Amino acid sequence: MYVKSEFQAAKKILMHTPGEEVYFGTLHAEGCLFEAPFDRMIAANEHKSYIDELRSRNIEVNVVSEVLLEGVIDNAGQIVLGTEYDQLIKFALDSLTYKSFTINKSDLNNYKRDSIEKMSPYDLVRIILQRPVIEVDGKSRGMKTVSNISVMPLMNLYFTRDQQIITDKGLVMGKMGRGVRQIEVEVMKYVFSKIGIVPIYQVTGSGVLEGGDYIPVGDFALIGQGDRTNPDGIKQLLDNGVFGFDEIAVVKDPDPGQEQMHLDTYFNIVGDKLALVETSRVNSPKRMPLVDVYSLQAGRYVLSRSDVDFTDYIENEKQFNLIELDKNEQLRYGINVLCISDRNIITSNDVSGNYEGKLIRRNINFTALDFSNIRLGYGSNHCMTQVYSRI
Repeated sequence: MYVKSEFQAAKKILMHTPGEEVYFGTLHAEGCLFEAPFDRMIAANEHKSYIDELRSRNIEVNVVSEVLLEGVIDNAGQIVLGTEYDQLIKFALDSLTYKSFTINKSDLNNYKRDSIEKMSPYDLVRIILQRPVIEVDGKSRGMKTVSNISVMPLMNLYFTRDQQIITDKGLVMGKMGRGVRQIEVEVMKYVFSKIGIVPIYQVTGSGVLEGGDYIPVGDFALIGQGDRTNPDGIKQLLDNGVFGFDEIAVVKDPDPGQEQMHLDTYFNIVGDKLALVETSRVNSPKRMPLVDVYSLQAGRYVLSRSDVDFTDYIENEKQFNLIELDKNEQLRYGINVLCISDRNIITSNDVSGNYEGKLIRRNINFTALDFSNIRLGYGSNHCMTQVYSRI
């Protein structure tokens, strides 16, 4: 399992259709990293239509909730006892917290296990996605009164691009830049393990790495350094043998912020030597990133050049043709598209009046879908996919 280039044909994708956990984020959109409140039911339907489109192209799409239940229930909905069921029980136990000042920890843990083992596997998945915290009063096991129930739901999990990267060597788990998202990494690590994929590395300590900042491009790869990925996270990747590319280009954002939080929000590959870019990133000195270039020498990456102009690197050195989009087109996620093969993309259907013409003039085949609700979580269809196999 590896990916060498963003424009290779997509074969296997991991996604998560937003469910009840997203409801809590819509109550306080900004604080939960959403752009604005939205209708989660319509958003779920948009997501399912996206999955249907991908599957219609013979792309294998695995859905997080379905993977969690694999081997746990049969076709009749009955529990299948065994290792996978036991593992789901354990994960649910780790995701559910009981608190009390009056009941000892051992009694609480026994009570929690008794409850968990009587639950439907579907509710075990809900526990994993919503992470309830039950505060209990009482002096004996038979007299417990709930004083408060709260949740710490995985509201942003449906952006399955971010928790990890897939390099030309394999799966690397990241570390999220915002506390509200950090537990997502362990959930996705568990899900990947169920489909038989073990990480070759996981970012630790003060390192931060999110998947939207990583773009493989054949014989080299780009890593964005900005709002959600930091120098230590990048250094860990360079020092720990997770790449086999000839060159790694660290794209340093001089103006990081929420609207363009990841590299793939302002620059994205749509084909061999062809990319979309927000125009200020190649024309404005204040907005243009600088690139540090690392070359593979004797099995390790060595800094060969510093502070190269992004435009010079992409257009002149790498011979990319750039399709420039204005700020409004970027804000409507015209750049955050999924390339499913060379010059063949899925994008949003309402970017601008000129957007589709720009694609057609560069001979890009596109399918435009409605993401008008779901993208209000602050990301569009590239963010919602983790392509873990391309050929």
